Amino acid sequence: KEVDFGMFLTILMWNTSGYDSLGAIAGEVENPSTTFPRALWASMALTISLDMLVMITGVVAVPDASEWADGTFYQVAMVVGGRWLAYTFMIGASVSMIGLYNTLLCTCSHIMYGMGQIGTLPECFTWLHPTRKTPYVAIGVLACSSYVMTLMPFTALAESEMWFYGLSSVFKFTALCRLRYKMPDYPRPYKIPVGDVGLMLFCVAPICMCFLTIATSSVQTHCFGITGVVIAALAFYGYTVRNPGWRTLERKPLVSSADSKDEL
Repeated sequence: KEVDFGMFLTILMWNTSGYDSLGAIAGEVENPSTTFPRALWASMALTISLDMLVMITGVVAVPDASEWADGTFYQVAMVVGGRWLAYTFMIGASVSMIGLYNTLLCTCSHIMYGMGQIGTLPECFTWLHPTRKTPYVAIGVLACSSYVMTLMPFTALAESEMWFYGLSSVFKFTALCRLRYKMPDYPRPYKIPVGDVGLMLFCVAPICMCFLTIATSSVQTHCFGITGVVIAALAFYGYTVRNPGWRTLERKPLVSSADSKDEL
């Protein structure tokens, strides 16, 4: 069976993406400069180990690649352990997806909250729940949008998401290098313990991966992505025209951040 390397890269990137979204809730984490690196290393090691174990088991149980399709891991569980393992796998996968969905709602709603603070989204996105202090409007909009997206095929969703994710990640890595060069002494919760040259070399591989994922996407995804970028650029241009002093706008914290004794 011929391998679709474009989709392979998309799914590979999709399975290992999202760690950067934790930065949206850094203000609610105690000692983020030590907590985040430890959590990231542990979660990456656990994720890679489990993925390898599951894939090796799947290849042994279903060696014919032509038989692999959506739902194959359920069949693998049935072959390896019978109905009890298959049902357990389904329950575990469902709980995992619910947890992942709640995490995305939390991190993405914080991003929308910040955009509402600086005016790139309507002010209603900054409204907080009176007791839980959560941006409930942003959470509601994300939940409704997610429901609509479930009507699309998984492959189309994954490819579109990774197109935008890859492009935004390139901007993030570029901003990381630029901030290190322009403001090396600016206080930051965590600083990657490498020099300027080392940081640039550190960013080369992921940036190349992002460009490769974008380049191997389908024509439909390119059209969808370019359209989204044009709309976003026009919206941002309109915002800068309405708010010429947008770079100096004050930003209020979402909630009171935990006191941190980290050395910045």
